Amino acid sequence: RALPNAHILIVSVIRAPQKRAAGLLEQVDQVNQALRALAGSIPKVSYADINPAMETPVGEPIMECYVQDKLHLTHEGYRRMISVLKPQVEQEWKETDASRP
Repeated sequence: RALPNAHILIVSVIRAPQKRAAGLLEQVDQVNQALRALAGSIPKVSYADINPAMETPVGEPIMECYVQDKLHLTHEGYRRMISVLKPQVEQEWKETDASRP
């Protein structure tokens, strides 16, 4: 209510190798599916799936994106995440600016 013109960007849960090893991918995918549906049901809310940027074309993790714990991101992982988020945030800003009187 305090910021009625704010746009919200929901970012996907990362399908990290540690989550794969723990058998949690199905749960992660279900959460991401619910987040995508939520974003699609609310005006000014968008969803960004960053996982394709950190996976091979067949859906395997790109290991250089993760530190030794296989959960947290390396510089390369953050670079790939930003490559997805930056264009989407810039588009949201343009749409916000265009809607201002």
